[in-house]
Amino acid sequence: MDSQILLAIILLPLMGSFITGTLSFFERTEESPKAKSLRSGLIASMAIGLAFVISLYQFYLLSQTQFVSGPVFLKWNLGEWLAFGPLKFSIGLRLDHINSVMCLIITGVGFLIHLFSIGYMDHDRSASRYFSHLNLFCTAMLILVLGDSFPLIFLGWEGVGVCSYLLIGFWYQEKEKQAAALKAFILNRIGDVGFLIGMFLLYKETGSLEWGNLSGQSLSQSSAFWIGLAFFVACTGKSAQIPLFVWLPDAMSGPTPVSALIHAATMVTAGIYLLLRLQGILLLSPDLMMIIAWVAAVTSLMSATIAVTQNDIKKILAYSTVSQLGFMFVAIGVGAFSTALFHVTTHAFFKALLFLGAGSVIHACHGEQNVLKMGGLKKYLPHTYLTMLVGSLALAGIPLTSGFFSKDEILHSIIALPYGGLSLYLVMTVTAGLTAIYSVRLITLTFLGNYRGPTDAQNLPHESGPWMTIPLYVLAGLALFGGWMGAPHIFHLHHTFNAWIGQSLQILELPELGVHWNVSELIPMLISSIIAVSFFWFFAVVFRKFTQLDQWWKGSKVFIQLASSKYLVDEIYHLIIVRPIYMASKFLARVLDRDVIDRSVDASGGLVSKVGGRLRILHSGDLQDYGAMIVILLGLIASTFFL
Repeated sequence: MDSQILLAIILLPLMGSFITGTLSFFERTEESPKAKSLRSGLIASMAIGLAFVISLYQFYLLSQTQFVSGPVFLKWNLGEWLAFGPLKFSIGLRLDHINSVMCLIITGVGFLIHLFSIGYMDHDRSASRYFSHLNLFCTAMLILVLGDSFPLIFLGWEGVGVCSYLLIGFWYQEKEKQAAALKAFILNRIGDVGFLIGMFLLYKETGSLEWGNLSGQSLSQSSAFWIGLAFFVACTGKSAQIPLFVWLPDAMSGPTPVSALIHAATMVTAGIYLLLRLQGILLLSPDLMMIIAWVAAVTSLMSATIAVTQNDIKKILAYSTVSQLGFMFVAIGVGAFSTALFHVTTHAFFKALLFLGAGSVIHACHGEQNVLKMGGLKKYLPHTYLTMLVGSLALAGIPLTSGFFSKDEILHSIIALPYGGLSLYLVMTVTAGLTAIYSVRLITLTFLGNYRGPTDAQNLPHESGPWMTIPLYVLAGLALFGGWMGAPHIFHLHHTFNAWIGQSLQILELPELGVHWNVSELIPMLISSIIAVSFFWFFAVVFRKFTQLDQWWKGSKVFIQLASSKYLVDEIYHLIIVRPIYMASKFLARVLDRDVIDRSVDASGGLVSKVGGRLRILHSGDLQDYGAMIVILLGLIASTFFL
């Protein structure tokens, strides 16, 4: 295996970004948006597609390699990056069993999103700029997952944040889009402070920032707790957990394929990947593991209840993403690292499918996003309906879909592993039931019943073209069958994810906490399967007649009102954080800046001006006056000398 090939995985989308970005400056104004989208889209898709081919080949080589004398990985060093005395940073890339999976998700799902975007953006005159940012987004994420040191990972971490700002605010002419992009950018920067603190503490305790040399065994339990907590704060920003989760639903302001890329393949999975790299440190602190699990559980339950009440098709999926990320963090919190990676993979399949399907619906309905104004789209969008139905079944965890295997393995891990517990299991089981409710509500209100939109011929919905439907079918196949790659041992299949995480644990010289299934442990799977199937079927009937739960069950009215207002979290943040900062800034601007600083500067300037005015009489330009002053000064000097 040639280690320099790792650089090509990053450089290909970077070159695609540069080429499409350059094209945007030379395109003719009279050229049709469709031609621009096709040309730039094909260049960008080819770049990320080639990166996927290389990633797939490297993945195949790694999967065929067994441990003999030590862990297997590819490593490539460019040289020294920065040096501050004894502290030296090198630019290095590393590919192993964990980030090879991440590379496949980023490049593979990213490639399908690029293809879908060709059809979705064929009306936009800024398509070249869009594809340039999309390629750059994937480049930053690849740097994040392939970086061999925390400073390089942080470079990709920040790059992803900047690209998300550019893409969420892509239609920057609208104030709503500007505000959403700024909100995402600021909240992610707050979390990034935790990343920096974590790096400082890690270097102080270990003297190294290369994760290949990371060993939790050299840390005390207290140090492991604070280092892990600092990095977890960073993850709450990037992967949208309490308290920094409020940016993700607003990120829906960008083009829908961007939402698919952020929510499924790239940005939000960065926090999960970071904690997978820190598993050796996390396992040293049971208190930290409990904090991670419960913060994630509360986030997951809370966002699932909000998703049930939303009417914007993209907002439903956005809160669904927050909830599913909570499942992944719970898996990490109970020590099921391989299961977390497994759910990252399956979630990428069905969530990218659902977001792209939502994009197809919005495209067909001429920009409409309210599901209450849809209905009956099954007749107009048969391909979109079929594929989104598969995605919803996988999201709900209906048996034998990809979401079923990963979600149920998380629930089983909560029971089977020592870091879990019954109360945590009950919370996540309720959340799984809510997942089935909002999944079936999305499908029912959007595709079934009678069409509630405009009925004139020009505004009737229409099915999307092949650029958009082909990626939907590919993702539908993955959402339906992709879970079998991580099927548990009770199906007598090799659990690839447990094996790969096991190899990474051998790198850290730590015991594996993978879950081993047997027939007696079928009960959690059976319970969640019954809940998923029964809830999906029952609420399909309910939502054929009612659009909200409080119309069917009056007792839920208060809950629906509270959840639909998103528990007033944004309003509370605005009241206790944003408004005080704004008022303090306003006070400082008016009092300190204007009345103190400005007036002090003005007063000093005025004093100099007045003194200069008085001294101006000494510069009359008359030689006799200058001669008299010289004589007087000489007399003063002589008198001083004499005295």
